[in-house]
Amino acid sequence: MTNLTKSLLVSMLALTAVSACDRERSNSVRFDGNYYPAKGKAVEAKAPADFVVTVSNVAQGLEGARQAGEYEATKYCIQKLGTSDVIWQIGPDADETAIGAASGTLTLAGSCVE
Repeated sequence: MTNLTKSLLVSMLALTAVSACDRERSNSVRFDGNYYPAKGKAVEAKAPADFVVTVSNVAQGLEGARQAGEYEATKYCIQKLGTSDVIWQIGPDADETAIGAASGTLTLAGSCVE
């Protein structure tokens, strides 16, 4: 292998590694043009139907954060129980105080309908 070939190979590997670093965020769903990190988790491990979703970066826009939370809840229910139906205890339509929007993190709670 010549030095030029080695250099090209190393350059290609470096570009591939760097492009993979941002892959997760670039493939993320955006709401109102913004990315809102969201996470759904079970309230109790033994009862995965009951969940809490948290959404960060609410300062980018409350409506987008609400949409991101609803999306994450639907995704959670499909992954855990194979259904997209949700009964909300604290839903995306709740007032700003109930969802904790002033703290910068939105919190939703619900149950997946089996």
